Amino acid sequence: MQTELLKKRNIEFDVARGIAIFLMIIQHTWQLIFSGFFHSSTLDSAVLFVAIIFGAPVFLFLMGANIVSSHNSDPRSLFFRGLKLIIFGYALSFFRFYLPLILLQYFGIIENPERIIYHLRPLDYLLEIDIFQVAGLSLVGISLLRWQKIRPVYYLVIALIVALISPMLFQLNFVNPVLVYLVEPFFGVAEYVLFPFFPWFVYSLIGFYFGTILIKVNDKKRFYQNALLKMIPIFYLGFILLLVDPNLSSLSFWRHNLGSVLMMGSFVVFWLGIINFNYYRLSDKFLSILTFCSKNVTVIYVIQWIALAWFAIITKII
Repeated sequence: MQTELLKKRNIEFDVARGIAIFLMIIQHTWQLIFSGFFHSSTLDSAVLFVAIIFGAPVFLFLMGANIVSSHNSDPRSLFFRGLKLIIFGYALSFFRFYLPLILLQYFGIIENPERIIYHLRPLDYLLEIDIFQVAGLSLVGISLLRWQKIRPVYYLVIALIVALISPMLFQLNFVNPVLVYLVEPFFGVAEYVLFPFFPWFVYSLIGFYFGTILIKVNDKKRFYQNALLKMIPIFYLGFILLLVDPNLSSLSFWRHNLGSVLMMGSFVVFWLGIINFNYYRLSDKFLSILTFCSKNVTVIYVIQWIALAWFAIITKII
C-alpha cells in the first residue's frame, strides 16, 4: 500500500470524490446519449438517482469539510474563490451548449437551437446554473459566516433553516425577466437551474460542521463507528418527513425539502465511514486513480462535460 496515501488524514475524502466523478461522467453520458431510449423509465431514474446521491451532495459536503483544514480559509480568500467558481460556472455554460449551438445556427446548419438537446433557448443554456455556481455561492455564504465569526454549531441551525424554507422559495414567481435571471441561482424555479442555492447550500454547511469535528478526532475508526450509528435514525427520520410532506409532488432530484436533506446529508457521512473502513482493500493502482481524479476533479469535470455536450449535439444533427 502506498505510504503517502496511508498517511493522508482524510483519504476517504479523496476516494469519495474520485468515485463521485466517475459516477457523474456515467450519468452525464447516459443523460446526453442514452436517456432518450429509456426516457422516464425505471432504469433512467435509477441512473440519475445513483449519480445524484453519490455526486453533487458529496462534492459540496467535502468542499465545506475541506475548508476547515485549508490554508486559504480566511473570509476574504473564500469570498474571492467563490466568485471565481461562479464565473467559471458561467464560462462552462458558454462553452458547453451555448457556443456550439450559436455557431451551428450562425452557419445555417441548424435553424432552431431549441430543438436540440434540452429544448431550451440559447440564452437559457448560457445562464444555466450548474454545480460550479452553487459551489461558488456556497463559498461566498460560508465566507460571510466566517467573517461574522459564527460558531460552527450554528452552521447546523442555518442549514436547518435553509432546508425548511427552500420548498416555499420554489413557488416564487417573478414577472420582471431581468429580476428572474438575477434570482434564479438562488430560488431555482426555472428548468435550466439544476442546483439552486436553496437548498444545496445545506450540504456545504453540514460539511463545514463535520470538518470542525473531524479535525479534532484522534481515532477515526471509532469516530466513524459512532457516526454511522447516529446517521441511521437521522436517515429514517428524513425518509418519514419526505413521505408526509404535503408538497412532495413539487420536489425532485434537484429540489429538496428537510426530509431529502436529512437523508442525503446522513448518507454522505455514512458513505465516508464505509470508505474509511474499507479503502485499504483497494489496489494501489485503483487508489492512485481515485486520488488523481479527486485532485483534478475540476479539470476532469469540465473536459467531460464539454466533450459529451459537443458529441451529443453533433449526433443530433447528423
